[in-house]
Amino acid sequence: MVYVVILRAAEATVYSITFLKVERLVGDILMPPLAAWEVAAGYALAGTASGLVTGLPCLIALLLAAGTGVADPALLALVLVLGAFLLAAAGTLVGLWAEKWDQAAAFFGFLLVPVTFLSGVFAPVALLPE
Repeated sequence: MVYVVILRAAEATVYSITFLKVERLVGDILMPPLAAWEVAAGYALAGTASGLVTGLPCLIALLLAAGTGVADPALLALVLVLGAFLLAAAGTLVGLWAEKWDQAAAFFGFLLVPVTFLSGVFAPVALLPE
């Protein structure tokens, strides 16, 4: 469930910014009287919200299917919010860097997905051989 949230947070920002660049609509973002950090923060917060809204139905379905509760709901909420914000901010940077769809997709294929598979999200690191 955490993977769904962080992946969606990164996707929302990367593909939003890349779409604007590919379609040459970046001027619409640069026209309002906003500072660069305000635009970047807006994208990061929007990506965070997108990840959390996507993760909520997944959490509900998981709790209903498993029939158990969450051991520490406050810790889960903290991990979800901070993880979504971190990946949304990284997605904002990747979206600014990518000039084509292939470059945006390379971030997911070569960096984000392998790192999440190796991070212990799907299998505890304690079970790995020494």
